[in-house]
Amino acid sequence: MGVSAYFLMVPREKVYTLGNYESNNVIKGDIVKTIQASGEVIFPVQINVLSPEQGYSYALFVENGDPVKKSQALATLEVPDLTEELDDTIVKLESAKRDLQKTSTGYRFSKSKKEREIGRIEKDIADKKNEIVKLKQLVLINASRESELDEAEEALEDLQETMEEDLISLEEDKELESIDLEIRRAEIDQLEITIKRLQERIAAASIISPMSGEIIDMESSLRVPGSYLSANMLLFTIADPLSAEIELDVLEDYALVIERGQEISLTVGNTTIVGTIENIGKVAEISSDGLGATIKVEVIPGAENTDLLLGSSATAIIEVGKIEDTLYLPRGPYLTTGNQKFLYKVTGEVAVRTEVSFGSIEGNIVEILSGVEAGDEIITSGYQNFIDYHTIK
Repeated sequence: MGVSAYFLMVPREKVYTLGNYESNNVIKGDIVKTIQASGEVIFPVQINVLSPEQGYSYALFVENGDPVKKSQALATLEVPDLTEELDDTIVKLESAKRDLQKTSTGYRFSKSKKEREIGRIEKDIADKKNEIVKLKQLVLINASRESELDEAEEALEDLQETMEEDLISLEEDKELESIDLEIRRAEIDQLEITIKRLQERIAAASIISPMSGEIIDMESSLRVPGSYLSANMLLFTIADPLSAEIELDVLEDYALVIERGQEISLTVGNTTIVGTIENIGKVAEISSDGLGATIKVEVIPGAENTDLLLGSSATAIIEVGKIEDTLYLPRGPYLTTGNQKFLYKVTGEVAVRTEVSFGSIEGNIVEILSGVEAGDEIITSGYQNFIDYHTIK
């Protein structure tokens, strides 16, 4: 119990009389050894959202700290260069379609003309052949001259040669038409693909969240309509608060005595929580105070702790071993006023100053290596008023 002390000193007997005090019995048991480590809250699941195009800020729908859902619109951009390019490409497409129609019509009329000409020649050839048959009969009966027959046969040959040339020309036109129309259709297809891609790029100027989470950083110029934004410029950083971890800096000396899955106590801000060690770093770095080296230890908070803030400072108590079957007392004022050399052991009406050896101090527990035994009653309040006395009453 803690109460005010009343001190009465009797100089003649050189005895110090202590009125009220605090005491505890020496305990024999196990002491859990712990270390402290500090760190901060991190959100490892993050994604950067870049500007898909060069353009200008137009509308903003979120602010820093806002929760967002996957596919939610965050902002829109103006992309005049793409819009102009789209308009120009649409004009080119319409022109290409007209050219295709004009070329197809030209080939159709040309083929029709040549086919009619070939039909006329075929008829002339048939007529000439009939004429030759008749002339041959007339020549046999001397009713016609031989020269007339020769002229008719030469005319037939001329007609047949003309027809062969026209047939070749018609076939050439058909092949050229196929190639020419194929090229023009390919140009149209390419223009249509270009238009589709431009439309997609313009639509993509609406910045969409790729994941659910929280806006933790945002390009400030998005707040000013008309601000220039370059392509691939970082616009938003989105993090998932549910992925929150605590990253601790732990002295490398303890790397081999802590383990994955180990539960530890954490203080984040003014809240005490329990976490589990998820990962233990393998690379040591010089600590911030330059007095040693530390490793990174990642800790997963309990499922009930979902409201941690990014960057919050954290302090951890980590168990690193155990001292078994040893003597100990609760920590108290006696340590400093006794200069960690003496304890006052109560026996009946007196307390005797006893020289002791202290061991580890773990939290509120002090290990005692020698000088007392389990069950001894020890004054644990301050010794500053009587430390010079061997025995007090």
